[in-house]
Amino acid sequence: MFCYFITEPDENEKPRAEVQSDMKKVEIEFAQMRDQFYREQIGELEKEVDMINQGTHHELISRMKEIEQKKKRRLEIAESRKRYQVIHCQKQYEEAEYMAECEFMSDKFETKRKKLDDMESRKWQMIREKNRLDVLGRIECSGPDHNQLAHRKNSLDKSEIDEDLILLGIAREDEAQAVATLSSSLSPKINTISGPPILDSCNNTSLSEADNDIYAEGDKFLYFGRWFTKGDQVLISDSSGGRYTAKFVTATESEVVIQRPDGSKTRLQMNLLKEGKHQIRLKES
Repeated sequence: MFCYFITEPDENEKPRAEVQSDMKKVEIEFAQMRDQFYREQIGELEKEVDMINQGTHHELISRMKEIEQKKKRRLEIAESRKRYQVIHCQKQYEEAEYMAECEFMSDKFETKRKKLDDMESRKWQMIREKNRLDVLGRIECSGPDHNQLAHRKNSLDKSEIDEDLILLGIAREDEAQAVATLSSSLSPKINTISGPPILDSCNNTSLSEADNDIYAEGDKFLYFGRWFTKGDQVLISDSSGGRYTAKFVTATESEVVIQRPDGSKTRLQMNLLKEGKHQIRLKES
């Protein structure tokens, strides 16, 4: 019995040793395989690192393309916005420049027009004053002789008395005819002067005494010492500096009618002619 218990452990120990030996081999092989796996993985990673550094990594290339496309889109948007802002700013500048030019031209024209109006008004005021003085001078020069007035009879002669009787319907027809013949032969002729004619207030129209330099009589028109008759070729100037030719037609107390070359008629207000806003003169042939 004693021998049995001693030999039995020896028989069980042998398989255990084999198992342990196999386990150690497995562990060694596993460790080797593990080391080989990690070495391979590390090698792959090192290769990818080299590819990344060289710029040949396929995943990196794909990501780089996406990034470049994104950058390109953002740059296109920025460029489009830049073009829009440049165009908008250019339009704002052009609009401001145009408004400044318009305001400048308007102020320039208005200042020039006011100055011209002032000069023309002063000019025509001086012309009116000069013409009034000329008219007064003509009246003074053409007045009656005081010596003749001193020797003139103060009483009526027979012919004047008979003429008055005829007007009253008292004298006979033969006497009236004789007196009319006598009075027509004895009536003095009035010498005309270069000034405006004296018109009957019932049949003709004239301007006020303050405007003796402008005188309207239908087909005749006196304008600052110059007479115009129907059909005269005239030159018209307005306050804006425009000039055109026309034909004088007629004149009334309130307006002057002219005919343009195309046949249309234009009415010039008399108050504008008085103020010098419109000017009219004979066209030089």
